[in-house]
Amino acid sequence: MKGKSNMSNIIDYVKEYGKYDFGKKHFSETDALLLSQVAYIKFKGFVPGSDDEAGSVTLSDLDIDNNLPKLLDEYWYKKQNEELLRVMLSSVRFHDMRINYHTDVLDESNEEQFSATTFILNEGTVYVAFRGTDASLVGWKEDFNLAYSHPIAAQKSSVAYLEKIAACTKADLYVGGHSKGGNLAVYSAMYCSDDVRNRIKKVYSFDGPGFRPEIKKESHYAEISSRVSKYIPASSIVGIIMEDENSYNVVDASGMGTFQHNTYNWKINGDRIARKKGRKAHYLLMDDALNTWILGLTQDELHAFTDTLYDVVNASGASSLYDLRDDWTADMKKIAQAVNNLDDDTKKNIYKIVRLLFDTVHNQMKDKAIASYLSGVDEVRNYFTLKS
Repeated sequence: MKGKSNMSNIIDYVKEYGKYDFGKKHFSETDALLLSQVAYIKFKGFVPGSDDEAGSVTLSDLDIDNNLPKLLDEYWYKKQNEELLRVMLSSVRFHDMRINYHTDVLDESNEEQFSATTFILNEGTVYVAFRGTDASLVGWKEDFNLAYSHPIAAQKSSVAYLEKIAACTKADLYVGGHSKGGNLAVYSAMYCSDDVRNRIKKVYSFDGPGFRPEIKKESHYAEISSRVSKYIPASSIVGIIMEDENSYNVVDASGMGTFQHNTYNWKINGDRIARKKGRKAHYLLMDDALNTWILGLTQDELHAFTDTLYDVVNASGASSLYDLRDDWTADMKKIAQAVNNLDDDTKKNIYKIVRLLFDTVHNQMKDKAIASYLSGVDEVRNYFTLKS
């Protein structure tokens, strides 16, 4: 079953290994990664909901040729998502895969963006995939809430969803997700009932944020930790948030920064996610600085900072990141005006919190004598020092 020595991404993985059903080639980390990407597809109206009595559907039932615009609505990487769906549809491995129990919630008043889909691979294997953050500002704010609020609405929903799916099947449970979806996957496994937790074979977090230390201590994380596999790209800026154990796999990915968060830029070597030996020293320093800053602020300070930032961006009139992208210059002017309209005390507090971040970065780098990075950090820090 030898394939190519180097594959570019999950699409190539399906092209090479899609000829094998799950009986011949068992569920793998790469299957979990690509299904976590598929979870971003807009299945609402096409896949039965978690409370529907209708049966599951296959990829063929989605009628991709006629429904593609709706299935790919309001999400990045439309071209890659279309190609992924089409190669999966033409493969033996995924052609008969059943899709069921889709849920999709966007509740601004409750600050919740939550979506999950269940993939039934065969009679004995089910993958529960939690969607990451979509383009909504509510979803974006909910990500920030992870730093201080416990539990956030989506985390509570993830536990209820996993319990419901477990009651609907006797199959082995695999749970995972990308970005915030990875956080929800681990959270649901930590807080579900003992019976459900014992049925979970593996939990996958693909560049998903971690948890505050006290949350791990008070939960059942110790019971599930050996079954958790976390993957972050070399220049991760999402998965390293509140990650304190360094117990992750470093992924070989194309691009830098946010480009590496895109699963289509993750390299696949044969049938596995390609690895790198480790992360560069300056990335590790930035990780430490960011997490030191987050854990050093009080929950009230983080709450005020997040609420103010959300209100300022919301003042542009945008309801999603797409709205901001459509007329970036005009929206930035509105956001700048919203900052100017803040009362003096609020502005000073925001500047103080941002300055503390750059103080932390400065101290971390100074201690490690990485002078080449200090000039830019000091310039930003000095700006916020003058403002506050």
